[in-house]
Amino acid sequence: MRCRAAIRAGCVCAVVFPGVAWAQVSFTRLAGFAGDDRTFAFGVSLDGGIVGGNSGTLTSRRGFAWGSGAGFTPLAGVGAFHSATAVSGHGATLGGVSNNRAAVWARGGGDPTLMPQTIFAGGQVTGLSGDGGLAVGFGVPIAGPQGAFAWLTASGVVQPLPSLPGTTSSQANGVSAGGGLIVGAASTPSGPAAWAWTAGGTVPLATPPGATRTWAQGVSFEGARIVGYSGDSASEWATAWDLVGGAWVGEVLGTLPGDVRARARGVSALGRTIVGSSIDGSGDWRAFVWSRSEGMRDLNAVLGGLGVALGSFRLEAATGISADGRTIVGYGVTGAGRTEGFVAVIPSPWGVLILAGLGLRRGRCAVGVGGAPG
Repeated sequence: MRCRAAIRAGCVCAVVFPGVAWAQVSFTRLAGFAGDDRTFAFGVSLDGGIVGGNSGTLTSRRGFAWGSGAGFTPLAGVGAFHSATAVSGHGATLGGVSNNRAAVWARGGGDPTLMPQTIFAGGQVTGLSGDGGLAVGFGVPIAGPQGAFAWLTASGVVQPLPSLPGTTSSQANGVSAGGGLIVGAASTPSGPAAWAWTAGGTVPLATPPGATRTWAQGVSFEGARIVGYSGDSASEWATAWDLVGGAWVGEVLGTLPGDVRARARGVSALGRTIVGSSIDGSGDWRAFVWSRSEGMRDLNAVLGGLGVALGSFRLEAATGISADGRTIVGYGVTGAGRTEGFVAVIPSPWGVLILAGLGLRRGRCAVGVGGAPG
């Protein structure tokens, strides 16, 4: 099977499996806006229908929302750099950065809503709740270290999140759909330390044996599983944490064979499928997908085995995954060195059942001064 690149719309390949008439694989390269030379996809909605990212050049970037039917929708922004780095569960809200300030956008258009500068002068949104009402990320104060925040976008209330004892700067990287669990990492003398925040406070994630540093990047739909990485100064391993007996216990997922570092970046709703990136000793990144039954696999090889002809395009990082684990987004590099986002869809009969079970319901979040997201 061969894939032809379509200008700006990317390429789509389909494979039909006997006995499952509607199951197919599709692969789309996101070439970006005219005149741009690099595109990144960073987040995806629960149903896999909306993707957020940025498109631009070395000196400027424009945020976008992308849908399989609508294509690219540019996001309004101030200055030379704005980007969507998070997508709400229902896909109607995108979060990121605009002119060095944390921002959220309504997918339908209009100017971004910028986080009030009551506490932080600048910052970035890295995660959104299911309904988009709660944004988390990191803020930069006028003076002092970077800090994690929870921002109620409708009311404008911004709450700094407490860091771990003995740490300096901190940032939030992900939030559960209902907003009750926020995850991130803080700086220590020996490297980053992963943490989880609930209404009960901030707690550290367990450091696996042999590791000296940890990082929490994402969390599953209901907050049952956290993903990121652990390691030391020489190596990093994709890692998942589960709540066991009141403590977050880490499971090392490892790297792709022969690689020296791997980082998990996204997790499906039930925590069964995890995606990320793995790097070899030469510095080449490859996107991976992990499951309990199959272990860690090179996403390039997985798609190739399903009939998608990638050619010289190498998938470098998988940055997000849908609730049912069948839509994976990220970015890769062409043979000519151009970075392009991608959307890979591998539907299955049980994916619909998972989405129906979740209901794509809208969560409610609340943050008060001295209070907590619900």
